[in-house]
Parts: sequence; structure tokens; C-alpha cells
Amino acid sequence: MSRRPRVLWADDEPKRMPYEARIIKRAGWDLVWATSVIEAGQILEQGPFDVLLLDQMMPYYGSVPDAREVWGGCLLLRWLAGTHAPAHAPTRWGEPDKSHERRLRLSDFQPLPPNRRMPVMVLSGYYDEDVLRAMREVRPDLTVHSKPIQLDRVMAFLEEHRPEDAG
Repeated sequence: MSRRPRVLWADDEPKRMPYEARIIKRAGWDLVWATSVIEAGQILEQGPFDVLLLDQMMPYYGSVPDAREVWGGCLLLRWLAGTHAPAHAPTRWGEPDKSHERRLRLSDFQPLPPNRRMPVMVLSGYYDEDVLRAMREVRPDLTVHSKPIQLDRVMAFLEEHRPEDAG
């Protein structure tokens, strides 16, 4: 019996994509949402995934506004690759984040080994050349598309990366 392939969609606005989520599920994928970098880290530590759909501009902590937002996707990719993910990423203006309270950090988690090299598609409504360049330094094989989401491209990416042992 084959297993259902699993996709983690890391985006802080899942309620804006109910149609896309429904189509992905109908195509036989188990879809799990993460709405922050920290939530994605927790999820990727707990179970294996086949594909990651990643919003470039992700909040570090849930709904808490954070200057690291523009770097959220990049921080998650660096963490997955095992490279240093700074606790205080640069803000949009190049200044360090001044928030020093102790909260969960990506360094508090370890991704499962299969999650480290899973295929990643970046979907973003906010384009930042510096962030994208930094993401490609970590993962040159990234697939990148702008929002609004073109569902045919997402589905083609998922089908291209559907594991052989998955239905």
C-alpha cells in the first residue's frame, strides 16, 4: 500500500488560499500549514515531508509583527541546510533586531534528516533581490514564483516531486 505524499506549506496567510489547498488535497497530498518560521521548525522536527512550499516573507513568531519578516523564508532555508541561522536577522533596513527577550528560536529545533534536502518552491508576493540571492546561496535549486499563485505551476512542481512510494 502506498503512502500519501506530504507537503508543508509555510505561509502566514493560509486563509487566503482555500481553493489551492483543496486542489492539493484532492490530488492526494497531505497538506500541513505553518504560519511562522518557528512553527515550521517545530513541524519539520516532528515528521518527514516530501515538499516545502515557502512564502519568502514569513513572520518569525506567529502573528507578532517582527522586523525579520522579510528574511523569514531565508532563515528557514538556512536552518534546514544546517548553516548558521542568526537569532537576530537583519531588518529590512540592515539594522539588527533589538528584541532580546528569550523566546523559542530555530536553534532550539533539529529538522529530521529527510527534510533537509526536500524540494522547495518559494511563493511570494513580496520580491526582494537581496533575500532571493541569499536563499539561492543556500539552495541554488530553488523554484521561485510570484503571487498571485499560479496553481498549475504549483501542481506541476508537486507532481514532479511526488515520491515513487507515494500514491
